[in-house]
Amino acid sequence: MKKLLLLACTAVAAMSIHAQTLAKFDNNEKSLVINKFTVHKSENIKSGLTSISDAKDYSNIKMILAKAPAMDALFGDYTENLSREAISSSPASLEAYQGTDPDTQETKTYVKIILFNGLADMIGEYDATTGKIVCGAQYISYVDANYGKIAVWGMIQKEDGMYWSQDLSFTVDELGSISLDQDAYALRIMEGDYAGYRIEETRPSVTLIPANGKEEGYISGDNGYTKYSHNISIEDYEYTVNVYGFCGRGCASIDINDDGTVSVAAGQPIGYLDLEGDELATYGNYTMITAYNVNSEGKLIKSEGNVAGTISGNTITLNDYIRLWSKLDSDDRGYASNYYGEQTFTLNEGTFIKGGNGTGIDEIGVTREDKIKNTKTYNLMGQQVNRATAKGLLIRDGKKYIKKY
Repeated sequence: MKKLLLLACTAVAAMSIHAQTLAKFDNNEKSLVINKFTVHKSENIKSGLTSISDAKDYSNIKMILAKAPAMDALFGDYTENLSREAISSSPASLEAYQGTDPDTQETKTYVKIILFNGLADMIGEYDATTGKIVCGAQYISYVDANYGKIAVWGMIQKEDGMYWSQDLSFTVDELGSISLDQDAYALRIMEGDYAGYRIEETRPSVTLIPANGKEEGYISGDNGYTKYSHNISIEDYEYTVNVYGFCGRGCASIDINDDGTVSVAAGQPIGYLDLEGDELATYGNYTMITAYNVNSEGKLIKSEGNVAGTISGNTITLNDYIRLWSKLDSDDRGYASNYYGEQTFTLNEGTFIKGGNGTGIDEIGVTREDKIKNTKTYNLMGQQVNRATAKGLLIRDGKKYIKKY
């Protein structure tokens, strides 16, 4: 903590790692504007329905935590990952409940899925035979003081645009990931002057990946640095480790070297800004990883290089500081997060492939380059794809496998 105490004077406007808000900064690091909760008219989204009132209401179901040992493997913490030009991530979880079906009065076991940074809580029925969790368009618990009741809806992409859909379901695949069956989902205001408008951004190509690790560190704020910790999903490919939920924003790749050092490439796009118009054209819709070093005066100085660190056992430790920046305007202003320091990424169980002692046995005739290539996932056209979001017939480690839609 010594370094962090020296850096307390550099703290900028506070950012909650779970709230996912970003501030715009000028050259003096003075906050200019906060990107807050927004409402969109959804003019590019078609209804296809005569009424927007057709959403399920589970508010009258009395929920009792269910004992469902056969389904235990399904429940727990996840990261929700949205596939755009860059992955954006946020915490998610699944819980088991029992309640009375409002239509049939039958007692059923339900799955409660909590997404959208905890804002969207939806209830569905899980069919172990098909691997489906069927939710349907439904009201969420949160009621906004200004806009009233809100529901979560599925969204279907058609030739003439995106359509609201009452269909909302997920599929559990053989790898333990859970994918949205529709093209996207969004939150929709259901009453008052803003009925039909959507809340925040549309959430496309959603995949939930089981959380198997923790990210911990310190984040700057108005009163100095505070410790944070949140769940992450880690994919270990020996020479590359993908972290979903990196800085609470998205997926970042960490390169692993043979000497026990690691490197996080600067400039990786991560997270989503949801900007529009001139701001979108100027700042883009993503933030990018930037490294910072501590100078002799204990101040953070932006580095042109990558973020350095080490790997040992079940933990990756970053030595440099990180800040996430959007593109900059002509006055060098842009959207940015606060500073992250002393970050660690820890597996809940086991060790990293390159973090352990290893077997000491090398594969005959297999070069390091071949190993690196074989840890990646490709489609049939030979293009590298993201295992978390890619679907269909894929190739990894020279073997084909099918990831269901």
